Amino acid sequence: MLRVYSTLETAWMNRELNPGHLSDRQQHTVTIPPHVARVGTRYRVRARVKDVTGRWSHWSAPIQFVAGEPDTAETLQANLKLTELMFNSPAGNEFDFVEWHNASPTVSLNLEGVTFAAGIDYTFPAGTMIEPMGYLVLVKANDFSINADSNKTFSSYSF
Repeated sequence: MLRVYSTLETAWMNRELNPGHLSDRQQHTVTIPPHVARVGTRYRVRARVKDVTGRWSHWSAPIQFVAGEPDTAETLQANLKLTELMFNSPAGNEFDFVEWHNASPTVSLNLEGVTFAAGIDYTFPAGTMIEPMGYLVLVKANDFSINADSNKTFSSYSF
C-alpha cells in the first residue's frame, strides 16, 4: 500500500495489491493520478507491505518529492485524433489545413509544446487547449474565417 501525503494529511492512497501475484523478485509500479498532486507542491510518500499471512509491515521512511508538470503523452495518444487534412487546396495553398479532434468526453487536451516531426513548421504555444469533444484547425492562411457557430478553434502555421 502506498500513501502520498502533504503536511501530514493523506492526499491519496492506492488500493491494496495482492502479493500472490508478485514473486520475490518482481516489483510493482504505482502511478499517482495527475489530479492528486498540485504542481510545485512538496509531497512525501511512504509504503508498507502485507505478507502472504496477512501481516502488515511498518511504514517505510518517507521519500520526498515536488510534483512537476504531468506527462501528457499517454492522454494525447489516446484522445488526439487527426480528423481532416487538406493539402493542395483548390482555393490555393494558403487554405491548406489540418484538423484535430479531442475524442475524450471528459478531459481537455493541453497541446503546449507539441510539434510536428516533418512537413509543417509549427509548435503549439502555451495555453493551447482542445476542450472535451472539441476541435482545433491549423490553417496556413492568417485571415481564415469560419461560421461563428462552429466549435472549432483556429491557429495559423507555415511550411
